[in-house]
Amino acid sequence: MNGNTWAGVRERVLRFAAYPSEDAFRHAHKAWDARYEELYDAQEAGAVFLSAQGCGYTSLLVMTGPHQGTVWEDLRPMDRGIEPTGHDFAHWYRSWLTRTEDRLATTPPPAPHPRDTP
Repeated sequence: MNGNTWAGVRERVLRFAAYPSEDAFRHAHKAWDARYEELYDAQEAGAVFLSAQGCGYTSLLVMTGPHQGTVWEDLRPMDRGIEPTGHDFAHWYRSWLTRTEDRLATTPPPAPHPRDTP
């Protein structure tokens, strides 16, 4: 078999891989993927979702353990993990409220609906 064909490349990869066959690799990958999902989800255990930040980032409030009452940012979409903000819920809420009030103050009111005008 010519080593430059796809079959030849595949054969060499399998020969030098840590798995005796493609089925063994697929089985191991399936087990790894299941464990990965379990551990990924466990990182949020004891926390509740506060808000979406966009681009997959979220704010979480820790409800149990030594960090109870603190806010953390889920930055896993950019491979930074879940990191503490250094603030408690009261600080996070006041900041959120201020941002929301500022946004409402700078947003023009919606135009009246035609049926609401005399």
